[in-house]
Amino acid sequence: MSRAGRDVAGLTLRVAVGTVLIWAGLGKCCHTMPVQGEQAAALANLGLLRPAGSATAPPQTQPPATAPPSTTPPGDHAAPPKSEPERVETTPQAGFALVRVAAQTPAKPTAPAQQASAPTQARAYAAGDFPEPVEVKRWQGIALVLHEGQVNAQGRRLVPERVATNGPLLKYMALTVSWVELIGGSALVLGAMARMFALLGTCILGGAMWLTQLGPSLGAPGSLLGLFPNPHLEDPMLATTAWAPFLLQLLSMACCFALLLMGPGRLSADHWFWGEKPAGHDDLDAEDDDEEDED
Repeated sequence: MSRAGRDVAGLTLRVAVGTVLIWAGLGKCCHTMPVQGEQAAALANLGLLRPAGSATAPPQTQPPATAPPSTTPPGDHAAPPKSEPERVETTPQAGFALVRVAAQTPAKPTAPAQQASAPTQARAYAAGDFPEPVEVKRWQGIALVLHEGQVNAQGRRLVPERVATNGPLLKYMALTVSWVELIGGSALVLGAMARMFALLGTCILGGAMWLTQLGPSLGAPGSLLGLFPNPHLEDPMLATTAWAPFLLQLLSMACCFALLLMGPGRLSADHWFWGEKPAGHDDLDAEDDDEEDED
């Protein structure tokens, strides 16, 4: 009976936390959110948002200037450029040699070639470039949260600045979190590679708690024990929902951590295909054998 109870407990945990992760992943990958003003400009400067009508035509190059056609009549020839007269020197030697010293004109220094064009710099967008709301994917909202850094009450950024200003890295991190939640939640429900996705889910949910709940509340006035979010106990209507996001993240992370330790159970794809046994399975078999011996 205890073995069946442990298998059902593992299935219950997997379905619960897997459903939460699937819902969160679907929201980030498929749903949109409006951004406007400074937030939209920040995404555009990171290369994660292209404003409408921002594409500009490349600068057109002008053909090289050609010399104007000559106006000299066909029968006439242009006079050759004047040069200094040649000087003939005679030497009183046998054979009477003529030595001509041609007039040489010093070469004029040529002007250095002008650069074709100065290197173009990426345009810096401002809040005024986005007067109207722009719909973006919710995973871009994760990148925006990482970019803003969530400065806490002590003035410290929760995300290093070199990470917060790296647009390609933020895009990769946000997409990875979104797809791991979606794929990992489905895998946990089925019990496929459950320990690996339970570990990833624990890390993702722990990071979400730090960025959205614990980090901003660290040392903030009104925070509980200087770490946890303000419970707003003075307002009974607000106190019932103030900790709802924090508790959901905490319970989901605890479920993932429990699955990481105990395994998916026998009612899982891992057990059916690879024969993985849950933690404590050998102890249960030994207890059953002892009970049979006593009987």
